[in-house]
Amino acid sequence: MLEQEQYQQAEQLVREAAGRGSPTAQLHLARALMVDGKAEEAARWYAEVARCSDPDILRAYADELRERGGLDGARAALRSAGDRRAMRKLAALATGTAEGEEAAREAFAAGEATALKDLAEQAEAEERIADAERLYGDAISVFERRRRQREEGVDLIDFEAGPRSLLGYLDPAVLPMPPGETWALRQLVALLDATQGQVAGDDALGQVARGGNPWALERLLRRLRERGQDQEAQALLDGEVERCTPWALWVQAHRAVHDGEVPDGVRRTLLERAAAARVGQAVRALMERAELAGLREEADQWALHAAARGYTTPLWKLVQGREEAGLGEEAERLAWRAAAGQRSWALRRLAQGRAGEQAVPLLRRACDEALAWAPGMLAEHLEKAGEFVEAERLARQAADAGDRQALEELAARRKDDDSDRQWQALLANGLTAEGSPAAPW
Repeated sequence: MLEQEQYQQAEQLVREAAGRGSPTAQLHLARALMVDGKAEEAARWYAEVARCSDPDILRAYADELRERGGLDGARAALRSAGDRRAMRKLAALATGTAEGEEAAREAFAAGEATALKDLAEQAEAEERIADAERLYGDAISVFERRRRQREEGVDLIDFEAGPRSLLGYLDPAVLPMPPGETWALRQLVALLDATQGQVAGDDALGQVARGGNPWALERLLRRLRERGQDQEAQALLDGEVERCTPWALWVQAHRAVHDGEVPDGVRRTLLERAAAARVGQAVRALMERAELAGLREEADQWALHAAARGYTTPLWKLVQGREEAGLGEEAERLAWRAAAGQRSWALRRLAQGRAGEQAVPLLRRACDEALAWAPGMLAEHLEKAGEFVEAERLARQAADAGDRQALEELAARRKDDDSDRQWQALLANGLTAEGSPAAPW
């Protein structure tokens, strides 16, 4: 009797939540009604579930429909969910059917590559070469659209976004293609090499390279050189330089910088041209050249130019280099000149690298400028210097701003030799400026 009453109460709670529009409650209620044989009422709640926008709920609903044989409804629910996991399930449902290729494309567009890759590889294994070429081409088109979208939102291009150094390549770049975004082009080129010859593979790479893909251009240049076609490779690179392709401009500038026979004025001109094409490494090289020449204001401008565009490596390298050279004031002055986001980050790293009293003036100014991390860090330095009251005040200030670490560490250090257990008061209520327990904050 008690169990029945509890069940009825639970059902009432679920009904109330479902009535308020909770998709989870609606799905649970529909399931329970189906078990109780109330299919008509269950169908009404399932219809509500189908109208929700929660991908997790829609995928669960699709699983139920699939188990009951409702494949069309399951496909509709998965398309409504629209996320990567849903598209993977949609492609699996369509495997071996006339809709399989379209479902694989939908899944791929949502970020799930497995289905389209499997179809292309299957076509290749079955020697349906035209189908394999078309499917690899579909994948390349999606990857290229993503690459262009990424580049539209980038102020400076980073050609060192990878694990290998510049000198590890025939041409100077670790090319910024995210893992997994080259497989379709690589496999298409291998297929064309095997079936139509290397010129066909070159043509496929060239088509993608002309669309602005630096990975394809670098790979094509490498292939030409490996076959001893150096003149063709140079002509290709020269053509891309004329088109102001960023990677080609960086290759040209990089070579000039490392060629002792190139006049310095030419090196600078080539670097500036690459920098104008948004190549971050060219900006960094110009900054380093200015610093070595003692042109500190020019070096500052290049570093700040890069940092304002999201490429912070040159700024930190310059700050760090001056700090290590004993030019602490200049390092600090440059960090303060950076834009707000980079300024806070650079100053914090600078303060972390300074020992003892050396960090205190910088931290006091950072506190005055309301940098959130500064009070806690300054409290730690002052406590080590024996300025306990001031350290406690700053630790409380940091905790008020949401950073409790300094306060908790201060209390922990008192714990072992605090017979009055004031360390607990420090955590629970804080202390007055004189060090006595204070009222709750």
